[in-house]
Amino acid sequence: MGRESRCGYHGQTGAIGAVDIGRRIISAGGNAEATLAQLEFALKDRGKAEYLNSQLNEFAKNAPIPISQIKQQAAFLAPVFGDQTFKYFKQLGDVVSGSGNIAYNFSQIKSMGRTTGMDLRQFAMQNIPIYQELAKVIGKTEQDVIQLSSEGKITFDMVAKAFKNMTKEGGKYYGAMEAKAHTFQGQWQIISNKMQLIFSKIFIKLQPYLKQFSNWIEKIIDDFDNWWPKVKKIGKTLLWTFAGYQI
Repeated sequence: MGRESRCGYHGQTGAIGAVDIGRRIISAGGNAEATLAQLEFALKDRGKAEYLNSQLNEFAKNAPIPISQIKQQAAFLAPVFGDQTFKYFKQLGDVVSGSGNIAYNFSQIKSMGRTTGMDLRQFAMQNIPIYQELAKVIGKTEQDVIQLSSEGKITFDMVAKAFKNMTKEGGKYYGAMEAKAHTFQGQWQIISNKMQLIFSKIFIKLQPYLKQFSNWIEKIIDDFDNWWPKVKKIGKTLLWTFAGYQI
């Protein structure tokens, strides 16, 4: 490969890399904006939303969970738990790292004050031993728990205590997040989360310029009918001048 070819190849590769980084910055910044808007809508207070968002960002720096999932879980909790969102999010943290999405079901139970049974079944389907833990909390058998939940007699406080027991020392999920964080996949996810946070910060710095660019593009689109005939006329003139014929 000649020198010119190598320069062209490296230039093309660098351009593609720059475009990809730009895309990642805009994506990360856009997602961060959307999350903050969700939290602000849920908490009805910009300052509280920003504080919760900063807590989640700090949490993500050491969590082997995608930052998008962390924000999604918090967004489910915030409308119901308000100022206590982060407290319950941390309580669910170890369970989240070992299972799927549980915040939505947890919030539903909180909203209703009790469970009708479907929420518990959804927990069980994610391999969370909710029936066993509730049986310990209320001093009944697992079958009793199933029956009581169908009657609406399993309250949110009971469910919350069951989750607390699962994540405290000696519980099934105690230390699950820390253990996952020490795996290669966990470490890689933590690095990814930190990169997302860096991209978000860059987005904030570039936002005024991105806004100017967006306004410029919008103006061009709005003025399309005015400037297009001029461009077309210039194009015809150039073709006639250099190509020797007229369109």
